[in-house]
Amino acid sequence: MDIDTALDGLESDVWARIDARAQGRASAGANGAVAGVCGFVLLVSSAIGVSTATASVAVDVGPFALDQPYAPATALGR
Repeated sequence: MDIDTALDGLESDVWARIDARAQGRASAGANGAVAGVCGFVLLVSSAIGVSTATASVAVDVGPFALDQPYAPATALGR
């Protein structure tokens, strides 16, 4: 690496590098915000799914019950 002894453009070079880093961090922050919103939506939707699953009606499972969710005909979609 050659070292320049002239320091005429040093300040402008430093500020150009600082601006480039700031722009890169700003775009990374926007991507992080989008990921955070997606994570929040996933968390809320899974919480709603769990709360509705626990509120479902209990199924009477027995050999003579009318609703047999594990019967072979039900499992085959008939």
